[in-house]
Amino acid sequence: MTTIIAIEGRDGVVFCADLQATTDLTKEIANKIRAIRPNEMLGCAGSTEYIDVFYQHVVDTLTKSERPDYLRAMNQAIDSYCEYVAQRIEKLRLDRIPIFYQPRNYYPQGIFVVYDKNEMKHRLFEIQTPDPCVEVSEFQQRVATGSGGVAATVILKTFENIIGTWPSPYRLQWKDFSTKFIGQMCWILLRRISELDAFTSGFAFYELSANGNRGINYEELFPEPGIGKQLPQLVQTALREVPPNTVAAIVGSSGLMEVMRGLGL
Repeated sequence: MTTIIAIEGRDGVVFCADLQATTDLTKEIANKIRAIRPNEMLGCAGSTEYIDVFYQHVVDTLTKSERPDYLRAMNQAIDSYCEYVAQRIEKLRLDRIPIFYQPRNYYPQGIFVVYDKNEMKHRLFEIQTPDPCVEVSEFQQRVATGSGGVAATVILKTFENIIGTWPSPYRLQWKDFSTKFIGQMCWILLRRISELDAFTSGFAFYELSANGNRGINYEELFPEPGIGKQLPQLVQTALREVPPNTVAAIVGSSGLMEVMRGLGL
């Protein structure tokens, strides 16, 4: 099961995915997120062979310009890739061999994340080839895709609905949180989704900002070792980042004090 998530926080974008690559007969380890240039990263789900081809079309298109028009460039890359697929299917007559002709295998889905130097901001794009690329709105600030993308989106939207419907002075959004908090939350989320598939082989985490991209390891997210320690550390991070008056108002009015005591906070 593939799950790829990108969320924009106040100091950058957390970009993460599981490491499982599935073929017809085996499950292997593969990094689904790749850098194009330091400020550009692409994560894809689908058939590994066709992901490699799609990635190369994206690289070839984007690197024609130092500062491309990203929406137009991504759609040009999608068009170029789909033309290649159509020509290959016709040339090899793959559509006449039902056992090999699986259209969904030829069209990857994915997420493209960039720090746009022209507009000086992060931008997130959702990819569902052969459809045109769609830019995620600044209000949404997150996207998830892959076979686990729906489950991830439901959980993330539930959290958004909670923090976004607090009384107006205390309302929060993803950009109010650091990449550490978002990374912790995404790790817990990916872990829960991976429990549906016993063969999932770990996760890859990255942070992309104006300074480029870098990998994030587990110890950075959860410095306190131990089984069952992840959720308390997530809550502790949130308490450090949420304004004290917001914490007092929400905790006092929602019965969260009992929950926090139960977590030893």
